[in-house]
Amino acid sequence: MPNVLIRNIPDQLHAKIQRGYQKRMVSQNAYLLSLISNAFEKASGPTLFDLADAGLAAQDVTWSVPFTFVDLFSGIGGMRLGLEASGGQCIFFVRS
Repeated sequence: MPNVLIRNIPDQLHAKIQRGYQKRMVSQNAYLLSLISNAFEKASGPTLFDLADAGLAAQDVTWSVPFTFVDLFSGIGGMRLGLEASGGQCIFFVRS
C-alpha cells in the first residue's frame, strides 16, 4: 500500500486531527483515511481534474463552481465578469 507523508501541518489543524481520532478511539491513520473517503463521497459533481481527464473544454461545462477571488489591477473588469459568470464571487478588487 502506498504511503502519503504530509509535512508542516499547522498546529491548530494537527490538534483538531488529534482530538478527532482520540474522540473516536481509532488510530490516526484510520481517522484520516475515513476523512478522505468521506470527502470523496460527499463531493458533488465533477471536479476540474475530472473534466480535464475527460477531455472536456471549458465551454462544455454548464454548471458553475462556487469560489471567491481577488481582482488586482482590474482595469475595466473584463476578467471579473468572466469569473463571476463561472460562479465566482469577487471579495476585493483594485482598479489600475
